[in-house]
Amino acid sequence: MIYFIQAVESKRIKIGFTNGDSYSARKNAAKQRLNALQVGSPEELTLLFTIEGSQSEEGALHKRFSTHRVRGEWFECRDELRAFVEAQAPTQPKLPQVRNDVLPITIADLFANDSTHSLEMRLHARGEATEL
Repeated sequence: MIYFIQAVESKRIKIGFTNGDSYSARKNAAKQRLNALQVGSPEELTLLFTIEGSQSEEGALHKRFSTHRVRGEWFECRDELRAFVEAQAPTQPKLPQVRNDVLPITIADLFANDSTHSLEMRLHARGEATEL
């Protein structure tokens, strides 16, 4: 069984595989996997849906959506993957589009125009100072 788990805040999707002797055993294994992942995740995770499939079919999905891969089995929910998920889970609410034009922000950016923090604090945030 192939499962699709989504991180609620970042909207990233994990495409994983679990096996079992019966449908109910595989479904239960997918829920157990969700619980195991949730323990180490700072974000709330949700099981979007499962589909019947083999480990090689899971690999084919990873390859199909490889341009959206973040790391390992985690993918950005964009374009083709987003359409695939919505087609597989039509009763789910539409997923928000992930913006491609948002640049990451650094700690230094947060202090760049902040007069309440010293120059040393701003340099430290940018990695240009060794001591405060």
